[in-house]
Amino acid sequence: MSKPARQEQKQRRIRALSTPVRVFHDGHAVEAEAGEPVAISLIGAGRLLLARSPKLHRPRGPYCLRAACDGCLARVDGEPNIMTCQVRAREGMRIETQNVLGSRGADLLRATDFIFPHGFDHHRLMAGTPILGTAMQQIARRVAGLGRMPESALGVSETSLTFTPDVLVVGAGRSGCRTALSIKKQRPETNVMVVGSALEPGGRFALSEPEAWQRLNAELAAAQILPEMASTVAGLFLEPAQAQRPVVLLARAASEEQAPRIDRVEPKVVVLAVGGHDYVATFDGNDLPGVFSARAALTALHYGVLVGRRVLVVGAGVEAEGFMRRAELHAELTQVPLPALERVKGNSKVTGAVVRHGNSTQTLEVDAVVIGGPRAPSFELAVQAGVEVEFDPAAGYTPRDPVLSPESGSVPVFLARTTGSTPEQIAKRITLFLG
Repeated sequence: MSKPARQEQKQRRIRALSTPVRVFHDGHAVEAEAGEPVAISLIGAGRLLLARSPKLHRPRGPYCLRAACDGCLARVDGEPNIMTCQVRAREGMRIETQNVLGSRGADLLRATDFIFPHGFDHHRLMAGTPILGTAMQQIARRVAGLGRMPESALGVSETSLTFTPDVLVVGAGRSGCRTALSIKKQRPETNVMVVGSALEPGGRFALSEPEAWQRLNAELAAAQILPEMASTVAGLFLEPAQAQRPVVLLARAASEEQAPRIDRVEPKVVVLAVGGHDYVATFDGNDLPGVFSARAALTALHYGVLVGRRVLVVGAGVEAEGFMRRAELHAELTQVPLPALERVKGNSKVTGAVVRHGNSTQTLEVDAVVIGGPRAPSFELAVQAGVEVEFDPAAGYTPRDPVLSPESGSVPVFLARTTGSTPEQIAKRITLFLG
C-alpha cells in the first residue's frame, strides 16, 4: 500500500499542473505533470535526494538533467539504473531508490564514509586474510552494486530497423538543426536524418531563446525535417573495411508503444553537433543534492519547476543569465563569481553556502546552488570515429576538423561548432562531398 502524499512537501512549482498524474517515490505519492521528466517531478516536490554513490554511499541528486551524471539513477517500474531525467512521468509510475540499506534518507551503508574518512583501497581491503577476504566478497555486492535484476524479462526488442540516409545529423540543438536545414536548402533532394538523445529537440537554444527556437522549429517542419528524439548514438565506426558507408548504432528509448531497441543507420555522411558538457566547479560539497548546473536549472524552469526558492547562482553564462531572468519573480536570487564560492553546507541536501568577499567570508542560507561556466566540448563520438583531438587549456579536449574526401578511408564526419564554421559553410562542404 502506498503512503499518502505529505502535505508539508515544499512545492517548487511556479504554475499549476495542466494534466496531473501521480507517481510514487519510495511509496510516497507525488503529483506530477504528465510527460515531464520524472526527475523534475521529484524536484518539484522537494525530493532532491534520488541516489547514493556506489562506494561511500554519499547522497546524490540530479546535477545536469541531461543523462550525463549519476545523480538521478533509480529503479523505475522494476527496471534498474534508469536515468529519471530521461523518462516521462505517467500515472502510477514507481520510482525506487537503489543501493541503500535502510531508507533513502537513512542509508546505513553511509557509515563507510565516516569509518574511512580518507577513503580506502577496496581492491586490497582484507585481501590478505582468507576468512575476512571471503566475507568481504560477500558484502561487496551490497556495498558497491547498483540495482537488482529487473522484475520482468522484456529487455531490448529483437526488432531492429536499418536506415540509409544521405546525411545523419547527431544532435538536435541549434547547430544540428540549422545544419540540417541548410543542407536541405542547398541540396533539396538530400535525405537528412536528425537524431537527439534528449526528450525534446532544441537543446540549450530552446531553453535560453524559446522564441527563436520556435521560429527555427517552424522552418524545420516546413522542410519536413523531424528530429527523432530519445535516440542515442551508441556506436560510430566504419566496418567492415570494404564498407562504403559508416555504421551507426542507434539506441532507441522505450515508450508506451514499444520496447527499447537498437537500430542501424548507414549514412553517407555524419554530422556531429553534440554540444558540450556542463561546467563542474571544484569546491567542498559540490556533490550535494541541490547543486545544479545552470542548464539543469533552466531545464527545470522550462517545465515550471524551481530548483530552489533561495538560490545562489555561481558564475555566469547564457544558461545562468537565462535562469536568473526567468526565475527572478519566483525565487530569491544571489549571484557571485566562481572563485568566491568556498563550500556548500548540508548533510543530505544544500542548506547554505560560504562565499568569500575579500578577506572575509559570509554564510548564506540557500536551498540550491546553480553553477554557470564554460562548457567542455563533447568529443567522445568524434574520437570513436577516428577524429583527432587537441587540448585547449580553456575548454579541454577539442575535436579537430578532419580533411575529408570521398576517397578517404576514414569515417566521413563533419563537426559542427568546433572550428568556427557556420551551418551554411558546413552544409556547402557536405554538398560538395556528396557531389
